[in-house]
Amino acid sequence: MEQIEKLLKKLNTQEKEGIETAIKNTKDSYKDAKEKLEFALSLRGQKKDKDFFSKASKLLCWNSISYCCRSGKEGKTCLWRDTFLKLVGISQEEYEKGKKKFDEEFK
Repeated sequence: MEQIEKLLKKLNTQEKEGIETAIKNTKDSYKDAKEKLEFALSLRGQKKDKDFFSKASKLLCWNSISYCCRSGKEGKTCLWRDTFLKLVGISQEEYEKGKKKFDEEFK
């Protein structure tokens, strides 16, 4: 847990919110969670091109944001989805709006 604490110090206050709970709730082992967090931190500041999105998608369960759960009040907390969104610069609101639009188009 000490290594996670060191990683958390590199994050800003907003990013820290809920992250410890998310680590506890993730299916990943502590080692896997630590490696994913280190990987996410290594992507910070990189040019957001096709290669970047391909790398960032590796954080997600199925390597695709389309399979992710909803967030917010109606959804659930997911460390990897939220980290991915933060890395690529998509707000929770934009994600929810896109998810809802996609769902309505297929009903």
